[in-house]
Amino acid sequence: MTRYVLRRLLQTVPVLFGVSLLAFAIMHVVPGDPVRLIAGPDAPESVVMRVRAELGLERPLYIQYLSFLSRALQGDLGRSLRSRSPVAGEILSRFPATLELTTVSMILAVLVGIPLGLVAAVRRSSWLDYVATGASLSSLSMPIFWVAIVAIWLFMPRACRPSVWWSSTRSPMPSFPWSPWSGSSTGSSWAARW
Repeated sequence: MTRYVLRRLLQTVPVLFGVSLLAFAIMHVVPGDPVRLIAGPDAPESVVMRVRAELGLERPLYIQYLSFLSRALQGDLGRSLRSRSPVAGEILSRFPATLELTTVSMILAVLVGIPLGLVAAVRRSSWLDYVATGASLSSLSMPIFWVAIVAIWLFMPRACRPSVWWSSTRSPMPSFPWSPWSGSSTGSSWAARW
């Protein structure tokens, strides 16, 4: 068992190296210049060159990659172009919410998946088996972004729902009688329903 774990850990090294190389390459292949984003579109060329030198973008690509890799191994993931704060700090600030969502989803998956699997195994070739198998296959087939939108629509409290979906005159979302916010969606503003 120990050899298996060590072998798997050693196999992660080339994978992590490949991911870092791919991430670095993507940042240099995508259109646009991060220096222009930082300095501004109307910045004089002297400012652009100074920012490029501060970021080390005038150096050859392999030296930039080695610098990126050595800093990443030390936990320095650089600074965000948008907020100018350290990327590692931004990731850590969002980690509790990610951990909470992951924990809840794993608990729900276990609470739903194990009983469905047991029913499918005990009642083999019965209608219960077909329903359990169909439910598990349909849940695996649905795009995760769509499941997230439906879950927000069904389970999020009314006051916390994103207003992206609602127009000022009527909701493009269908109204179902079992929905927590059901009601006529024609002719009424979203604010009146709240």
